[in-house]
Amino acid sequence: MEKISESNIVIYDEDIIQTYEYIDVIKMEEGYRIHNICSGLILRVDSFSAYLISILKEQTCFSALLSTIKNDLSNMEIDVDLIKGVIEYFLDLGIVRLCRRKYNTKVLLINPCYRYSNNVYREISIVPPLGILYIATELFNAGYDVTILDMLLMDMRPDELETYVKKNKPDLVGISMNFTSTADVCYEIAHNLKAIGIKHIFVGGNHATFTYQDAIEKEDIDYVVRYQGEKTVLELADIVRRESWDELRECKGLVYKKEKEIFLNEVRENADINERSVPAWHLLDIFKYKEDNRWSINTSQGCPCACVFCSTSAFNDKMYFMNVNNIMMLLKKICRIEGGKRISISFSDDAFTCNRQRIIKLCNRIISENVKIVWACSTRVDLVDRELLDIMYKAGCRAVLFGIESCCNETLKKVGKKIDIERAEKAINLAKEVGMKVKEMFILGLPYETKESTEKIEEFVRKTKPDEVRFGMLSIYPGTPIWNNSEKYGINLLTRNWGDYDLLRPTSENSQMSGTEIYEQYIKLTEIYENID
Repeated sequence: MEKISESNIVIYDEDIIQTYEYIDVIKMEEGYRIHNICSGLILRVDSFSAYLISILKEQTCFSALLSTIKNDLSNMEIDVDLIKGVIEYFLDLGIVRLCRRKYNTKVLLINPCYRYSNNVYREISIVPPLGILYIATELFNAGYDVTILDMLLMDMRPDELETYVKKNKPDLVGISMNFTSTADVCYEIAHNLKAIGIKHIFVGGNHATFTYQDAIEKEDIDYVVRYQGEKTVLELADIVRRESWDELRECKGLVYKKEKEIFLNEVRENADINERSVPAWHLLDIFKYKEDNRWSINTSQGCPCACVFCSTSAFNDKMYFMNVNNIMMLLKKICRIEGGKRISISFSDDAFTCNRQRIIKLCNRIISENVKIVWACSTRVDLVDRELLDIMYKAGCRAVLFGIESCCNETLKKVGKKIDIERAEKAINLAKEVGMKVKEMFILGLPYETKESTEKIEEFVRKTKPDEVRFGMLSIYPGTPIWNNSEKYGINLLTRNWGDYDLLRPTSENSQMSGTEIYEQYIKLTEIYENID
């Protein structure tokens, strides 16, 4: 096992640490092995790591652990940071567990399930919920006993929560209301939680941010966290723990109610992405996620454009870029967790190549430091060139997603996309030439789109031959310029049933196409072109 660097998590003296009962330590002629008899993991370790696991067979607090090590190894200098690093490594691998004891307050963060059970969907991509993970990490590092429940991963329905919640007995529960299509599911979850006695429930995320008035008026919702949630949720947890309710008024980014009166606090400034803590991945059942979807990293916030159908620019006041050193640290940590094998990474930035020099520097580091990854990203067709794509491929990029949206230049201009279809074709050809797989995305029913201009999409797909293509029908999401002024863009909303806002049914129509006509175009194109061989 390579030497563990200084720990990225905070471990308190009173924290309880114990290895799992299904972990064995075996001494062999050529060294020590740790064997997880459930997952099959076999890990080569040094003698100190083997010793550490052996003494963690019984529950022990961190301060007592240090005392035991000092007594047993009195002839050695004890490096506390090294010990914390080893524990963190074993936490990530699911070899030990750590129970917080600094505060008695328990926090549960919920990633909601979809509208229907997972098995009814043609395909479903379940990835770790990064937003919740960053919030959980802040709480964990502050000393809170925090749990993440990914209902989507577990395929758990709202009416199945009672047993889980009664067992865990959380004091504060947060529900991720990031996606509009799951908003009603979130309200159902909140209702069920209130019914079993949970006193403090908040929602947060993109949809909650822009529909806070509707959310806070729900009887089952006590608080709404707007915009970035890490610091706001930590302050809210402190208030709940201390029962210092007068401090609610000073908690930036929070909406709350008191005796049916609603209070909207000052918005909290977004923090620089480089100020975020390293994700505490051990808080997730990370190895339950499929290997291709397990590791997702967001290295920037915001988008260089302000498309009228997107709320990214409204959620992020400006663009923030993670520096290359921090990205490399995350990549190496993930590789270490996976045992050094070549792994698949997805960069989830809206426009990954927006800062060209940063990506070139990152790729050079990945190559020179032999980081064993293959990766995919999403970006814009006007933010790539041959030199950039070449070095991205050499650094392991094997797939790129381009959001093209329309094949009508007039429509692209009017909706603020700031690209043209000729540039899109050139970018796709360049990516394919260097060896990357290309995925194209289109939105049907955009403002000013006509049946004739929609039919140009078919010609474009046939000409560019992407490896994968996806179509969706325009949903008008809260916070977008179209939502705020639909008449200006000739858009008529057909429904406010949030469950239909998944791009798979018409929820709006424009001045040129009815909802039925948009649906027919969607069916036609999807039937022909999705799942290209």
